[in-house]
Amino acid sequence: MAQLFGAVLGVLGVALLARLVLEWRRYSEGTHLITRRQLILRAVSAADLVVLLGLVAIGARVGFVSAEGAAVYWTICLVLAFVAIVLALWDLRLLRGAAGRRRAQSMRRLSQYIRRLEQSRGGQVPPP
Repeated sequence: MAQLFGAVLGVLGVALLARLVLEWRRYSEGTHLITRRQLILRAVSAADLVVLLGLVAIGARVGFVSAEGAAVYWTICLVLAFVAIVLALWDLRLLRGAAGRRRAQSMRRLSQYIRRLEQSRGGQVPPP
């Protein structure tokens, strides 16, 4: 069972790294909407998760000699999991801010288009 658990964690780690490489390529090509700060945040988050996956896989197979050693080991794993959650929430906050800015920019463009359309039809448009 531990070998299956380790294999699943290994597959998850490889999938995570592959997804990070794809994100990096999209950012390099300019087809991604995220900023450099978000990409670095995602890279740090991926590194944290890969280290956490490795520690959990190792911890599942290691027989700890003392309860204190096991407590310290799993506390470190718990802290890394908490850091991953905080990084994910930070990334989500940055994404929501960017989406709000894009939405506002889209609305400004739409209102400018409507004003130009009204002016071209000869209608009077009140000043903004």
